Amino acid sequence: MRCKLCLEEQELKQSHIIPEFMYECSGLYDDKHRFVIARRTEEGMQEFEIRQKGLKERLLCGECENRISKWERYARWVIYSPGKSEQVKSVQGRVVLYENVDYEKFKLFQMSLVWRMSASNLKQFGEVRLGRYHGERARRMLLKGDPGAEDDYPCIMTAIIFDPNDLGKNEELRGFWLSPRRDRTRDRHIYYAMFVGGFYYVFIISKHSIPMDIRKLFLNRTNQLPILASRVDEVPDLKGNLPEALLWRRLPRKQKPAS
Repeated sequence: MRCKLCLEEQELKQSHIIPEFMYECSGLYDDKHRFVIARRTEEGMQEFEIRQKGLKERLLCGECENRISKWERYARWVIYSPGKSEQVKSVQGRVVLYENVDYEKFKLFQMSLVWRMSASNLKQFGEVRLGRYHGERARRMLLKGDPGAEDDYPCIMTAIIFDPNDLGKNEELRGFWLSPRRDRTRDRHIYYAMFVGGFYYVFIISKHSIPMDIRKLFLNRTNQLPILASRVDEVPDLKGNLPEALLWRRLPRKQKPAS
C-alpha cells in the first residue's frame, strides 16, 4: 500500500488522525476509556457515538509515523505539560501569550493535523478536503519539514471555558469531540473548525492575504503562541451543540439511539 505522505509503497501503520495524547491528556476519555463524538450530518442534525479508542486508519508508513510523532511529542509538552506558567509571558485581554514555542515543530504539528484529516477516509473527517493544490502543497511541506510562513495553513487555538463556577461540568464537557466542519470567513477564506479536549481549533486554508487582526492570533516566527480564552456561549459552533451533547451523555444507555 502507498503511504499518503511519502507516496512510497510501504507497509502502513494504523495511524491516529487526531493524536492519542489529545484524547489522553485532555480528559477526553472517561473512567472506562470512552469518549463521545458529536458529528454533523448532511441534514444539519447532530448524531452521537461512543468510541473506546481514538480514530485510526492505515495511512502512514513507519518512517512517516516517526516523523510526525516528533512534532506530536513537542506539542504535547507545549499544550498539556505541567508548569507551563513559566512560558506565559502575558495575558492581553482574552489572549494568553506563550513564549519560546518552537515555531517549526509546533507549526508542523498544526499542519499535520489538518492534512491528516483531509487525507483520511473516515466519515468523521468527511468535511475536510484540502483539494489538489493545497493537499499536495501541504504534503510536500510536511515531507520536507518546511513549516512555511506564518499564514501558510495557520491555526487559531481557543481554550473553551464552560462554566467557571462549575468545574464538574467543565470536566464532563471535555469528554466530547466535535467533528470538523468546513466554512468560510467574512473575507471568503475557507476554514475547518473542530473541538477536542477543551480546545477549539480553526485551520485557515487560503491563497489570499489574511487580515492582520486575524494574523495576530497565529503562531509566529518570534516563537510566540497566542491562545484565545472564550466561554462556550461565545462560540456559535459550540453554543448549540455541547449542551445537547451533555444531555445525550446523561441519558441511560437503553434510551440512546444506536449509532
